[in-house]
Amino acid sequence: MNSELNVSGSAVQQVAGCLIISIPGYADENSIRKTGKKVLKQVEKKRVSGVIIDMSDVTILSSCEFVLLKNMAKAIAMMGTIPVFAGFKPGVAASLVNLDTNFNDIMTARNTDDAFEILAKHGAVPTVSKGLKKR
Repeated sequence: MNSELNVSGSAVQQVAGCLIISIPGYADENSIRKTGKKVLKQVEKKRVSGVIIDMSDVTILSSCEFVLLKNMAKAIAMMGTIPVFAGFKPGVAASLVNLDTNFNDIMTARNTDDAFEILAKHGAVPTVSKGLKKR
């Protein structure tokens, strides 16, 4: 792992040509906007192939906050980088579904390890057998 920095309360790490953004449990619309802007700059600067948006610390998320995260993921994709959401807690997933949130245009994974596997299948990161160690 290298390059850990704090982006509006969100930790960002670069691992195997991929950024992992850990969204904090207390994220609000303002911090998500700031995180999005800074992450897009990091995607451009570091020229990563994949971005994992780690939601595992988030226990509550409004539909507006989720739309901001989805828009960040869309912008990442428009830059030629593959975004994957990982680690939605059951309550957050259920509430977003109950709010009739559209999930059709995003990729999700159970956890960051599964997200790496999705990125590997898309050729964005090395596969486990090519040197990426599983935790």
